[in-house]
Amino acid sequence: MAFARDSSKQTTVVDDRRVEYEGVTTSLSSLAERLIGLGHALQGPLYFTYEGELLTDRRERMESGAER
Repeated sequence: MAFARDSSKQTTVVDDRRVEYEGVTTSLSSLAERLIGLGHALQGPLYFTYEGELLTDRRERMESGAER
């Protein structure tokens, strides 16, 4: 997966709740907060893409049964 604001920042999925970035395992929300530099919690899936699609959009599309 890639950080939506800078696609050079790539993550590796560890499990259904965590990713690895620069050797550190964390949640998408914590990583988004770190990369953006804000001091409050964020919804991680709003800030990461998979195959060029925001994770929130991808989930909505898959849950609705729509094809891409």
